[in-house]
Amino acid sequence: MLKITKFKISSNRLQNFSGFLALTGLIFTSNAALAAEGFRVRFPLAGTLGGEMLAPITPGIFGSLVATQISVNKLTDNAGAPYRTALSALPPATVDVGIDLQQSIYNLILGYTTTEKYADGHLSLIVNLPYSTIDRSITATSSLPGFFQNLANTLAQQTSGQVKGLGDLEVTAAWSQKTERLKLVLGMSLSSPTGDHGNASGINVGYGNFYTLRTGAAIACQATEKLTIGSRLSLGFNTKNRDNNWQSGDFYALDVAAGYTTPFGVLGTQFVRVEQYTNDLGAKTIVNAPITDGNRFVSNGAGLFFTAPISPIGAALNLSYMKTLESRNAMSGSYIQARLSKMF
Repeated sequence: MLKITKFKISSNRLQNFSGFLALTGLIFTSNAALAAEGFRVRFPLAGTLGGEMLAPITPGIFGSLVATQISVNKLTDNAGAPYRTALSALPPATVDVGIDLQQSIYNLILGYTTTEKYADGHLSLIVNLPYSTIDRSITATSSLPGFFQNLANTLAQQTSGQVKGLGDLEVTAAWSQKTERLKLVLGMSLSSPTGDHGNASGINVGYGNFYTLRTGAAIACQATEKLTIGSRLSLGFNTKNRDNNWQSGDFYALDVAAGYTTPFGVLGTQFVRVEQYTNDLGAKTIVNAPITDGNRFVSNGAGLFFTAPISPIGAALNLSYMKTLESRNAMSGSYIQARLSKMF
């Protein structure tokens, strides 16, 4: 643990010590403060319920190609304010961290739904492999000028850059049942640490060296001939990150969507809330002290979706837009997604 007492005060010693603390802050922020594993959780904040609740249950092999564009313009702290962290303990200094992140994610999803029924429903096995490119620019503004701002500028340079590569592989098993007006889905997904992570800059395609198990239940109801409403509740459980002994807290996610059938397709709205309900374990500050606020991730987002059949190729296209309304210990921005799905 860093000691900040019992040292002689001289200009050189003080500058060197302050520089060391600032450099430690640089490393801390370069790993995106590790807040909720880099201000992220393994859950699709772009929202998928809008298209999924309208999809029929058809036995056989199916696939989807998904393209998502993410634009992040803010990191938030535990109170939802723009992110600020300690830069130096003596003299006291802080740094305001800004971000401009552009990420493109391309998912190849393949699955199989059984012809046979089990408990009057069909079983499905789905594999999701993502590929991602990230372009991140960090700004860091120190509360103290001169020496500290120079170090903050170095921080910004070292934590900015571009990466690309395969993301974390996800495997899902689900049971689904459809009646005349209701659709029910129960499922379980496992995300594995197959994506690239551990870059010195802290820019990572993968989420980290840990596993995430998500369980979930979704229901969709055709309220009227043209109106369909749906909801999904998911619970996520994380193992400890073997690279840093950090264990992100468990979380829940609530999706709500409503779609109205038009002559051109289904137009609807969706809302996604993700909240970490247990504290991170092993989280520490730049002076090696435990983080006491729990470092809990929270994100609320809302947007629109449009789903339409592509009859010439026997496929369906879902377009969606989501925007972050509120966040804590999280990235804040917007999500644009296109999803093309087809049975084979």
